Amino acid sequence: MLSATPEFDLLSLAMDAADEAVDVDQAAGVRSRRFSEDSAATSCGTLSPSSSPAPLSVVPLPLSLELPTPRRDEDALALRRKRNREAMRRTRQRERETIASLRQTVTRLETQYATLTATWNGPAVAPDGAGAQLAAFDATLERRAQLRDLEARLQQLVQLRRELEAENAATKELLAAKHAQLQTLQAALDEYQLDDMVQEKLALLEEEAAQSARKITAQLASSPGFVALSPLQTQSLLTAFCDELERIKALRWPTPSPSTLPRPPAGAPPYAPRTFESAQLLVFDVFGWHTRRHINPATNEMHFEISKVFPVSADEMTERSWTSSLDLEAFRRKGHEMRIRRLERLQVVSDNVLVLVREIEHPVDPTVVFRTHFLAFRMRRGDTWVIGQQSINPVAPQPPETAPTAERVVWVDVFAGVEVRPLDEATCEVRWRGRTNYKSLQHAAENAVRFLTSVVRWEADLMGPLFRLLSS
Repeated sequence: MLSATPEFDLLSLAMDAADEAVDVDQAAGVRSRRFSEDSAATSCGTLSPSSSPAPLSVVPLPLSLELPTPRRDEDALALRRKRNREAMRRTRQRERETIASLRQTVTRLETQYATLTATWNGPAVAPDGAGAQLAAFDATLERRAQLRDLEARLQQLVQLRRELEAENAATKELLAAKHAQLQTLQAALDEYQLDDMVQEKLALLEEEAAQSARKITAQLASSPGFVALSPLQTQSLLTAFCDELERIKALRWPTPSPSTLPRPPAGAPPYAPRTFESAQLLVFDVFGWHTRRHINPATNEMHFEISKVFPVSADEMTERSWTSSLDLEAFRRKGHEMRIRRLERLQVVSDNVLVLVREIEHPVDPTVVFRTHFLAFRMRRGDTWVIGQQSINPVAPQPPETAPTAERVVWVDVFAGVEVRPLDEATCEVRWRGRTNYKSLQHAAENAVRFLTSVVRWEADLMGPLFRLLSS
């Protein structure tokens, strides 16, 4: 650490003494030269006649030659001394200023060092007044940080204002252009009035549209316990479906095992049935469909997922699937295969949302009918199309039929979704996901086989038969 000592004063005194010594030496040298010249002149003038000096040749000097005189030497010497003194004085002045600046720097550094030492060691070892300086320093830093935050927010507000002004100007220009077009169109309509024939055609088209709407409404079936859905209820059901789909995706699917069985040892039966717990881990590849299942014994629910890649664009595959799901006549023609007794529309919410009712006969007991009210819809999430079915069965139990031949209705919950994800422009991946209540082990196996058969039949309807038998 630098400290202020009296060494700087001693240094300045030494430099002054050195300057005075230089002046004294120069004066002594001048006096010695002057004394030697006077001595030489005196010796030349006092020579005795008996010394018989050698004859000297006298060289005439020009009258215009000016010889240096002692007076001129003294003036030059005094001038040089004066210059030297001024130069030394300026040098000493600069050195004094430098020394004063260094002293101020040392004092400031000592103060900063004391403040930092107090900050590092804590307030217990801080010198007198260091706490106040530290508090002032912290307050200054805090104010600077607040100023920086305010400047950043101000810059953001200025940028937002510029963007809003640009958007406002663009909107005004667009509105002005639309207004000009509207005025032009209105002027054209005012100039050319529609004739009576055009008015009659427009009225006829409106009547046809109204009749078509009434026809569709008349075709809608009715079912006990069904209440028409409002747009808000429909949106709530779609949101719940998407949440359930994400939950199924996030399930911890068990690690699959190969579906092929090892060769039995000699003397053992050719096939040993697997247990239900080990069978759920199997992964099958049937006609290119990759299948896997997740079973929750606590709730008797089985989640399934099957996927396959098709050489068709995602939009085309979605359109084919949605059109096929709306073709109720085709389902009625094939109803005997799936034991479908009834499949009708209950409500048309929009072009992409329908409410249907489906009744399926029990495979063993003809007096039992499985009935389902479900929402069929099509929606897009990002770049993936989703076609789903969500049951909306009545919550309150319906009163039983009193007729002797009445059938017993069992309400069945349905949750199934088809995701069509594009892989490239000409390829997509179709992934079926769903959930079913398997009741018992036999029901679980039957549901799995029935669903897989339905998917293969769905593929044959959309893409054509998988195999073609050639005539021999």
